[in-house]
Amino acid sequence: EATLAQLGLTADALAQPTATPIPALHAITRSFALSEHGSVDEATLTSEQLRVSLVHGTAPLDRMWAALTAARAHLIAGRMRQALLWANDGLITADSASLVAGQALAVSLMAAAAAQVDDLAQVREAEALAERLHDVRGFLRAERCVGRAWAAYIANEHSRARQLLLDGAAAAARTGQAV
Repeated sequence: EATLAQLGLTADALAQPTATPIPALHAITRSFALSEHGSVDEATLTSEQLRVSLVHGTAPLDRMWAALTAARAHLIAGRMRQALLWANDGLITADSASLVAGQALAVSLMAAAAAQVDDLAQVREAEALAERLHDVRGFLRAERCVGRAWAAYIANEHSRARQLLLDGAAAAARTGQAV
């Protein structure tokens, strides 16, 4: 599902059979595919329900990804306060488990959402963390430019913001991430 969604084949991704009950990894990739397909309400519900069900005794990686896919879906849907809430949850989980790739994506989501609600302090905090995590590899790496671009935009560095987005789009294209 995740691969098909990354390639832009979101309908094919969603047509994949699902197990019952849905394992955490499958729910996370399904939420990603739903977001990319434009079904952001279903994506947020899938991720939020998963995150709530994973409160106790599960792998931090699953908890982190459930929170981050919820944050990402809320961001895509334009619900910035909810995106901030879930991105912060993902960051706390990633930080406590030393999951640096998750931290890098979380701060990008935070910066993008915080900029759109004019929370300059949180944008600056996210940008400082993003700078420290700039070279971290990981899934959705090209998307990290979005938070950095919003941080530049809110700092009135519009040319830099535009260039960050163009660089991110080029990086995504190089790695075959059509969405």
